[in-house]
This record gives sequence, structure tokens and C-alpha cells, in this order.
Amino acid sequence: MPKLLLTFLITLLFSAPAISQGLSSSELPQRPSGYTWVNPDEVRFAFLKPRNWYQYDYHQDGVYGYLITRNNAQKDGEYETALTVNIMRNTKEMTGLTAQEYASAFTQTFIRSMDGELIGKEDTEFGVFKGVVSRVEHNREDKEPVIIHRFIIGNTQTDTLYHLFFESPRSEFARHWESVSVIFKNLSIDQSF
Repeated sequence: MPKLLLTFLITLLFSAPAISQGLSSSELPQRPSGYTWVNPDEVRFAFLKPRNWYQYDYHQDGVYGYLITRNNAQKDGEYETALTVNIMRNTKEMTGLTAQEYASAFTQTFIRSMDGELIGKEDTEFGVFKGVVSRVEHNREDKEPVIIHRFIIGNTQTDTLYHLFFESPRSEFARHWESVSVIFKNLSIDQSF
């Protein structure tokens, strides 16, 4: 692969998301065609969901979670391609680490513990947010490897952690990344939360 093309792909892979501050339905940016906004009141954070994907919400041990799957995971009993969004307030109180420290430590632990290959990792910082973007290819027993794109940031002022990760089998990742990259580039976060 030519170096210029590789550099462009890496820049595209690890570019910071567009952060918008409006969270009421009337203040959210115009959504791209084929997407709907997921705008949970409890976390003052909004993200896009492809219209034909399925959404499952959960709240456990102080973490608000949103699982967006390509297939109906309740009916099928499993999923292969999904976006997971986890939001944790008061990260230091819950983990002993600030949100940005946790983002870094979690990423390092995940990379060390996985069976596979690190594709790329980059620290990211924009405004009050600091964190890590990474992509790995993870080997699975008796299944095709899965590629996991992870974006994990902490709000340095409020100690809230935002952890988004997209996973898909290697053979399907590029096709689904076209839809999911739109989500990563169009996040709406209340920076005071």
C-alpha cells in the first residue's frame, strides 16, 4: 500500500469526532439519511443509530449502556456486529482512577490481554476530553477473528467516562465500518455532564 494512502487511512481512522453541545431534539445537528438519534436523558449524550439496527439499553453498577446490533440479538441469541456505548459518571469514585486515567489503563490492559494484533493506537485530546482510540484484530476460538475499534475518553472536568466500541468479523468489518464511522464522527456530548 502506498505510504500516502496508508497515512490518509490512519488519519481517517483516528480522527477526533465532531462534538456538538446541543442535546435537546431541536438542538441536535441534522441527522444523516438512514440514521436516527439515540438521545438518552439520563446521560446527556446523543449518538446516531442506523435505522435498521436494533437497540438494547441497560444500567448496571453505575454504568449506562447501549448496545446497537446489526441483527436482532434477542431473537437470534447472539450478535456478531455491534456498537456498544458505555457511560460512567464519577469514574474515580468507582474505579480509583480518573476518567482519562481509566481510559488509558483500560486500553493498555485490553491490548495486553487480547489474542491478536494491534492495528493502531493513538492518544486523543479535544476540549475537556482526553482518551485513546485503538483498533485491534482479536482471534476467537473456532470463529473468524473480529476487529474491534475502541474510542474511550474521559471528561477532565466532570470525571465522566465515554467508552464506545464497534466490533465485527474481519470479513465484514470494512462494509459495516462505512455506516458506523458516521456514528463516531457525529457524537453530541454535554461537556458539563
